Amino acid sequence: MSPIFCCSNTQGYKNRILSYESKFQTFMAWANYPKESNAVSPDTVPSSADITFAIQVVKQTNYGPLDSKRYFVTGSDGVFVEVTEQWLIDANFEKLNT
Repeated sequence: MSPIFCCSNTQGYKNRILSYESKFQTFMAWANYPKESNAVSPDTVPSSADITFAIQVVKQTNYGPLDSKRYFVTGSDGVFVEVTEQWLIDANFEKLNT
């Protein structure tokens, strides 16, 4: 598993408070400890019925092409796990541009 962030001062792309800010702050608190994700193996994929939201983490250098995209979901227990884009598609998640 690779670290989620390369820097300790990572912040959101837009410099404003959004309605989903509390979810982002919850993710950031989790991501700072531990520094590595809990990747989901195919036999332990969470049930989409238990997932309340997903967070996309995009790595991009100096406005160039995207280096990577990673997706994290959390259930009622508050623990985040990494899932694939295909898992989100199969679970019929909708993207909010916030």
